[in-house]
Amino acid sequence: MKRIIIVLLSALAVFCCTLLFVDEYITETNITTAQKHNARLLRDVSRKMNVELVLAARSAESFMSGIFYCKNDTLNDSPKPEFYIRDTEIRTFTRYIDEELRGLLNGNPKIMRALVLVDDSVSRVNRRYGFTENYTRCLAQDDSVATNIGDYDFMHSASYNKVKAERKSLWVLPSTVSQMNKKIIIYYVPILCENGSFFGTFAINLDISSVRHELEDHLPYGKEDSEIFIRDQRGRIVASYPEIYEKYDSVSTLVDEIVKDKYVSKIDTSGSDIYTYYKGERWLLQTSPISAANWTVFSINKESAIYKTANHIRWIVFSVSILGMLLMLLCCYVIFRQVGKDLRKKALAENEIQMAAKVQSDILCAPSFTNQDVQVDAFLRPAHDAGGDLYSYLERDGKLVFCLGDVSGKGMPAALFMTQVHSLFLDAVRHSLSPDQIMSEINDVLAENNPSMTFCTLIVGVVDGNELTFCNGGHNRPVLLRKDAKPEFLVMRPNLAVGLMEGFPYSNETLQLNSGDTLLLYTDGVTEAKNKQHKEFGNDRLLEVLTGKEQDFINVTLSAVEEFVGNNEQSDDITLLSLRSR
Repeated sequence: MKRIIIVLLSALAVFCCTLLFVDEYITETNITTAQKHNARLLRDVSRKMNVELVLAARSAESFMSGIFYCKNDTLNDSPKPEFYIRDTEIRTFTRYIDEELRGLLNGNPKIMRALVLVDDSVSRVNRRYGFTENYTRCLAQDDSVATNIGDYDFMHSASYNKVKAERKSLWVLPSTVSQMNKKIIIYYVPILCENGSFFGTFAINLDISSVRHELEDHLPYGKEDSEIFIRDQRGRIVASYPEIYEKYDSVSTLVDEIVKDKYVSKIDTSGSDIYTYYKGERWLLQTSPISAANWTVFSINKESAIYKTANHIRWIVFSVSILGMLLMLLCCYVIFRQVGKDLRKKALAENEIQMAAKVQSDILCAPSFTNQDVQVDAFLRPAHDAGGDLYSYLERDGKLVFCLGDVSGKGMPAALFMTQVHSLFLDAVRHSLSPDQIMSEINDVLAENNPSMTFCTLIVGVVDGNELTFCNGGHNRPVLLRKDAKPEFLVMRPNLAVGLMEGFPYSNETLQLNSGDTLLLYTDGVTEAKNKQHKEFGNDRLLEVLTGKEQDFINVTLSAVEEFVGNNEQSDDITLLSLRSR
């Protein structure tokens, strides 16, 4: 009962923490999503506006390049192309300008008027060519032609004088807009004389009446909750929706009202600038540039409108969370019962494995043995509770018979196969003392019924005085350590591991052991031991470790392997057996 109460309290605590986290996450995610959504809308507006301005500017510059001499080779050169009128062209300038202006207007219906403004200084000097003071040539979409513009004094405007002073193209808003009930902007392109003096400007009036509808289409929320407008580089309003901002001649007045004490903080700078300010309540402001004219798009949205979606989602999440908590408690109860059963089964299985490991270790021979011919030392350490390595020896008719093997695979299947190999070895020794016959008998019994194709690499040997007769069944080559000689791997015939093919013809080999010579047998858990860099201990390192050593080869090898592996987990069984001739 106590456990169930603990589970219920834990589930309730997790549920409460989850609700707090989810609520905070939804709020932050909703704000972030709204900011990204608004940024995309602003970029869409600025991109469309930018394309429109660039196309109009290119139309103007293309028109200019057909009439005037262009200093740059192409319109794509940087900096912007500079246009000149040669002295010889001034004479014929007034004759064909109307026709050229009409061609420009026909090519771009968004251009409401096209004007050529000749500077006063040029007009006074060149009156004989048809220029008058304040000479202006204008052609409109309605095909009207004017030599002077009454409703806007281009020649004395600040924009005209800025173009004249800086000799750079410029987008501007006129001070007064009354032509054709259209919202227009002006693009000035300077024209220079051949000697570099200022000749005048070419200007186009671009209709941007549709921009307001574009802004309306990109309003994130209703017009009660959102406001969007464009301002130029001088702070004047280009267009807005709703039209509340168009009452200002300059947005600087608006900025004075908003910025002084109402901007609170700059929230983010990724993608676009985002600010918060108060206008009775908290609003969010975002901006996006229109690079072609150095303008800026502003979007201002009530924070409460953004949170409307979040509040709706909160209720959904809360309801789902309550249902989820009930399901979780039910699942916890079911899982608790099942886990209890599984833990009991696991404990029983682990106990059985430990008992099996003890039985396996008990069937192995003692780790040391000595008779008149040889001294035997052995060591076995499985990688898990039970392993697939084995060693065994026994004395019969005054001869020492031994074996060392490594079963394929790991864990309990390998351990069961290993006990079978060990039992077959003891049984075969009763029938014969010839290693090849012992090996053949073990192999035939294992291969007769082995659907899993499990096998065992095995060495069987018989020591009779100073003579060692042995047979190798696919096992690692032992290391021969003779007195006053470097350790070397014993050359052996390659035979098949036992258990794979019935009737394989095994054969014996012999070796003379002098007094003090040692034969060290081992499994691949020694040479294939890996460190944290996944590098193997290897055969060369084994010979290097044994060089110069005269005894205690098993401990020397184990210490070297452990130092090499470090804290890395043992991945395979390690078995060593040494035979030292007396």
